[in-house]
Amino acid sequence: MRKAVRGTCARCGFDYLPSAVDIDHIRPLSRGGEDVDDNVQVLCKTCHKLKTNEDFDRKPLPF
Repeated sequence: MRKAVRGTCARCGFDYLPSAVDIDHIRPLSRGGEDVDDNVQVLCKTCHKLKTNEDFDRKPLPF
């Protein structure tokens, strides 16, 4: 029996199935980041959304 591979979110530290995580550029490409291994991390979808808002100075929606 195969075990499901899990990914650990670099921000919240919880383990998630691959379908629940995104690969994030630590420094966004549009802000001068590079598409290299040292500039990517695994984030759960919730943390990725929050980080993206922070990266681009957006305020989170109230809902």
